Amino acid sequence: MAVGVFNSEYFNGDLPSSFVNETRDYDRIRKNYFINLGVEYYINDKTSLTISGFVRDSNNTSDSNTEIDDLNANGDVLSSLDTITRRGRRRQFKSVHCKFYKEV
Repeated sequence: MAVGVFNSEYFNGDLPSSFVNETRDYDRIRKNYFINLGVEYYINDKTSLTISGFVRDSNNTSDSNTEIDDLNANGDVLSSLDTITRRGRRRQFKSVHCKFYKEV
């Protein structure tokens, strides 16, 4: 689990500045693999056939808990927001390529 802290100051012209403090705990799990294979076959000195392809499969999750406090110039909490986010994503890619080359 990782922690991020973000502090921002907003200038409001003639009014006092306002501040936002954000604390985020996040946990990212990356499960994936990538395979790339290829072969080139030389028929003769001027002709070849190439076949290649790849497969990628990923299954990732990202959980986060975010706390945001809006503060005035004195550091008093004006409002507070807590969010919990859970994201999951599965992606699969497959590709095959074939190339025939003949020099004339």
